Amino acid sequence: MTGRGGEAVVTPPAGEENKAAILAALRAAIAIASDSGALPLNQKEAMLNGMLARGVALT
Repeated sequence: MTGRGGEAVVTPPAGEENKAAILAALRAAIAIASDSGALPLNQKEAMLNGMLARGVALT
């Protein structure tokens, strides 16, 4: 992901290590936002965990 003054470009993860880093960053962002009172993100975290439990591939 590359920032460009408020924009982000997301590229598919190239390997398992990159996928793990992306998931860790996503979970950290959800946790920070949730701690700040962004309650809808709790639903997104549950959705992410459900997808991963069902084996949905990150592509």
